[in-house]
Amino acid sequence: MEDGLAYFKQVYGSVPAWIAAMHAHNPRMLTFYTQLRGEAFADGALSVRDKDDLIMAVNVARLYAPSMLNHVKGMVGAGASFAELIEYFWVAYCYKGDAALLISTQALALALNLRGLPVPPTLASVNSVAEVLALYQTLIEAEHLPHLQQLIACYHAQERAALEQAVFYQGVLPSKIKLLAMLGNHIVELQAASAHKWLRQARAAGVDDGELADLGLVCLLTAGIPAWFESCDLLNTTVN
Repeated sequence: MEDGLAYFKQVYGSVPAWIAAMHAHNPRMLTFYTQLRGEAFADGALSVRDKDDLIMAVNVARLYAPSMLNHVKGMVGAGASFAELIEYFWVAYCYKGDAALLISTQALALALNLRGLPVPPTLASVNSVAEVLALYQTLIEAEHLPHLQQLIACYHAQERAALEQAVFYQGVLPSKIKLLAMLGNHIVELQAASAHKWLRQARAAGVDDGELADLGLVCLLTAGIPAWFESCDLLNTTVN
């Protein structure tokens, strides 16, 4: 962890401009930040893979493309399927609405590129949810298409309860990780006070204090120390 530049080059494939700037202006700060980042993203109650997935997902929900794309790289490198990516996009939709689906096209373009697959020329100009949903259906693995089509049907019918049931309790990803992502959305946007519904479901799905704390620590890295304050509020909340 002593060489921050080498560490972040390994993480991201190249040294990000913001890391180079930190090194130029305050190399000691980069040393401490590198240690913090390395500890937060180490295996703990949550795995390294889960942490990458969750931070990708919360950055879709808060519409922050730079961090979303950085963590898409980690997900693709770990072997994430298109079905897994798309399920996280639906979790983000449940928090942020259509805007989350629209920004997800950037993540899909990068995932295709990293896999050495052709990127449709029209992908950069997608500007409607209908186009996004059509794209999802062309990319998702065949065995997961029926679940996606169920989600799309609920979306078009504006059946919110049925959509949430299908997003969080069906599909390829465990319910626990999707519920953690939804809690992460509230944490990074400093909305933990309105997350009690999701906290109750997460606890029922088996989320423990260690996993919730791990989520809060990676959220701290992407959204700052107030995200940890929000996480502590959730840790200190008793649900029935």
